[in-house]
Amino acid sequence: MGLRALLRPVRPADRPAGYNFHEHPVPVPRTLCSLNGPISPFKLPAHLYWGVDKAFDPLDRDDLAALVEAVLGEATTVRDLTRYLNGTLLAGIWSSLMLRPRVQEAWEKRFPELAALSRMEEVR
Repeated sequence: MGLRALLRPVRPADRPAGYNFHEHPVPVPRTLCSLNGPISPFKLPAHLYWGVDKAFDPLDRDDLAALVEAVLGEATTVRDLTRYLNGTLLAGIWSSLMLRPRVQEAWEKRFPELAALSRMEEVR
């Protein structure tokens, strides 16, 4: 086996050619009510947050923003969303989040009430 063969990227069988992790489909739940994540401090698994070992407190606004941004930015399944996010808390902080445009667009397309919150913030 030559060096070229060793350096060739390996593509997992379940991902099509040209798959870009940062462009994975954006998972969005059917309803915000299905987001029933914890409201007490907890740690995210490494596939959602690989920073320093940190417990997020969803009742602390800064922690909640970091938590939601991490989960929405890295989740690849609706199960991740329903397990770690709380719909009521998410709606309360939506307009202040820093999200990738395609993530924000996907969520606001499904939930017009979130889009309305973003528009209200733009007017201010």
